[in-house]
Amino acid sequence: MTTFTLIRHGDKLFSPLDPSLNELGHEQARRTAEYLADQPIQKIIASPLRRTQETAQYIAEKLNLPIHTDERLRERINWGDRPNQTRDDFVQTWIQTSRDRDYVPLGGQSSRQAGESFLSVITEQIGAPEEHIALVSHGGIISDFLRNIFTEEQLAPMSKKFPNGLDYEIKECSLTQIKVDTDFQLICINAVDHLV
Repeated sequence: MTTFTLIRHGDKLFSPLDPSLNELGHEQARRTAEYLADQPIQKIIASPLRRTQETAQYIAEKLNLPIHTDERLRERINWGDRPNQTRDDFVQTWIQTSRDRDYVPLGGQSSRQAGESFLSVITEQIGAPEEHIALVSHGGIISDFLRNIFTEEQLAPMSKKFPNGLDYEIKECSLTQIKVDTDFQLICINAVDHLV
């Protein structure tokens, strides 16, 4: 059986393209690393974007592990990936991809495709020597993966049913844990007690 701890990056600067963590995000990442020091994590895989790499660095230093980078852990779309994209345009596209999980936005993936990309990273790790793996990624793609694998009832703790289409929220530096053997078991979802 392989345990996967899914970690969203810390809070980030409000800017397009590839922003860094802000002051709060650095503190969240530090606290997350402190908490994970007691976990038997043997491998860290992170999205290539700056905010995930910075979050993973805190964890890697605490656990004395290298960071493996995987493009498949990027968000389905990222603000600024399209030239001259406004924040409002990005948000509207995000809402559309959240509501219509098969809609493929220009320059990105559908919600369902992003979830499959995330799953492919996990699938490759099943049966590896490491029995506990941390994946440092983004809120959207973590929810995309979870929505592909688990039922609405299982995901109720992160479903808010907002009218604007932002129904699923994975909080900054939250921990979601799954175990995989012959099937997927959801151990915890969107946990943030370590941040208080």
